[in-house]
Amino acid sequence: AVVPEEAKIVKRIFRWSAEGRRLCWIVGRLNNMAVPTRNGGVWRVSTVQGILRNRFYTGYIVIEGELVRSQNAAIIPGSLFESATRKEG
Repeated sequence: AVVPEEAKIVKRIFRWSAEGRRLCWIVGRLNNMAVPTRNGGVWRVSTVQGILRNRFYTGYIVIEGELVRSQNAAIIPGSLFESATRKEG
């Protein structure tokens, strides 16, 4: 299930990446804002990379290499995912 507070952070991460912000900038910003990770820890580049590479946030999941519609609602549009991952990659 989508947690509204987490969804806000995920949207920010994707927007920042799509704007061309570097991963280290995003991590620093989240930590400076004292935003805890899902596990209550500090943000790391690997955590942000994992979010940016996860199609779950677009309402899809990957099963055996195939993109399948998830039961969960999309948090971000596919176009933002593509834009953010192009910048991140």
